[in-house]
Amino acid sequence: MASSSSHGLVLPCLALFRPNTTFVSAAEKKLVAAAAGLPSELLDVKATVCPTSLGWILVRESASGSTYLLDPQSRQDKIPLPPLTRIDDDVLMDCNCLLSDQPTASAAAGCVVLLVEPQDTVIWYHHIGAGGEWTRHEYDIGIQSDKNVRGF
Repeated sequence: MASSSSHGLVLPCLALFRPNTTFVSAAEKKLVAAAAGLPSELLDVKATVCPTSLGWILVRESASGSTYLLDPQSRQDKIPLPPLTRIDDDVLMDCNCLLSDQPTASAAAGCVVLLVEPQDTVIWYHHIGAGGEWTRHEYDIGIQSDKNVRGF
């Protein structure tokens, strides 16, 4: 069931990122105009955004490198993160961004932000409130060939 936000939009909205950010109201089955009161961070072509399944959006401003989580429902909730500078815009916009919990003001310190690169075996993570930078972790899923399996 769709709900109405404080911006006058009927939610849910889907953001499509290629070639430009476009917002579509699934409930109304139409494009949402930029003047519909969406946060400027979501309409700024000089920012890269990555949605999460919990409704928050990771935003990285291109000029400053400033990185934060934005709640597009409230427009007031903005949680600063360390600059995410070692990842290209094209890669970031295709990443899967996951949150371990709702990063509300009271629970933000226990939330982990996880970015999974779709083409490489790389995960980026940051524990909100723990300080420090983003941590880059490369992993190997251990592909085995038939030659390594006994009995074949």
